[in-house]
Amino acid sequence: MKQQQHQKFSEHQCRNIMKQLANALSYLHSKNIAHRDIKLENIIIDGEMGIKLIDFGFSTCIEKGTKVTFGIGRSKYFVGRRVTWHLK
Repeated sequence: MKQQQHQKFSEHQCRNIMKQLANALSYLHSKNIAHRDIKLENIIIDGEMGIKLIDFGFSTCIEKGTKVTFGIGRSKYFVGRRVTWHLK
């Protein structure tokens, strides 16, 4: 199903897209990969409502047991902030 540039997705379609995005991020995190640049421009939706996560230019591999701290955010979208998480 092709969406026009200004056409809205239904609630059902949005739920499906978000579920796919959560699954994609869960898979990346299970492989110790942090994408670090999730935004609308980096999510491609195909004609069958399947998503592709693109642009891994800011992604990084993180070793298990490592405490990670880095700045995130772009002023175009929101004020940057610091994030810390610990991979188990």
